[in-house]
Amino acid sequence: MAGKYREESKSGFYHVMIRGVNRQNIFIEDSDRQHFIFLLKKCSLALMIEVHAFCLMDNHVHILVKSTKIELSLFMHKILTSYVKYYNYKTGRVGHLVQNRFKSEPVNDEQYYLTVLRYILQNPENALICKTKDYKWSSIGAYDHKSFVKTEFALSLFSCKKDLISFLFEKNSDECMDLQLTREEKETKDSIVIRYIIGKQDLKSLSIPKRNFYINCMKKNGISIRRISKVTGLSIGMIQRA
Repeated sequence: MAGKYREESKSGFYHVMIRGVNRQNIFIEDSDRQHFIFLLKKCSLALMIEVHAFCLMDNHVHILVKSTKIELSLFMHKILTSYVKYYNYKTGRVGHLVQNRFKSEPVNDEQYYLTVLRYILQNPENALICKTKDYKWSSIGAYDHKSFVKTEFALSLFSCKKDLISFLFEKNSDECMDLQLTREEKETKDSIVIRYIIGKQDLKSLSIPKRNFYINCMKKNGISIRRISKVTGLSIGMIQRA
């Protein structure tokens, strides 16, 4: 069966994602992540492709790049071929590690560029791993230290670096290309996020303003009204009115 047609970006920017076969982890330890970043840098410099952001999670990777469609395929082929060869040799395994065809979406304007940039960098925080600024395996540090990651374009869209950093750390409900979770995985993730937000508090016992504050925090994190109701015990009507 022919692969899905890869849409070409009008701006040259693409949001790219790779993931492990059957959702398996593609990084076991920090040295694996270091090697992947080494390959990302090596291949981007060799092919003169601009990397504007990246984030390495356990079983998938997000990258924001500027490239032609043809160069993008070559770029990703070189990275994935080299990394899988490295990983299989190290672990003694054989066969595929990542899905054969990486996913990509065009980033056609400045507004969506910023949305994707923030979405990629906030992946660890959205997964409740750590704060965006503290994650070691993303390109967030490129705004403070010399890096192969290109920061000039993002900075040019703000009056100063401080405004860009504030934007990148800002809470939001951005939606971009990502892993497609099963219903069970989505419900589990939503339940974890709800408990992270409210802790052990019983929302029914809180004042209306405070309760509404927590409800709106959950809504901003993309939690459905029905899921909030099921986990917290609040009525659907109460959540809708918040």
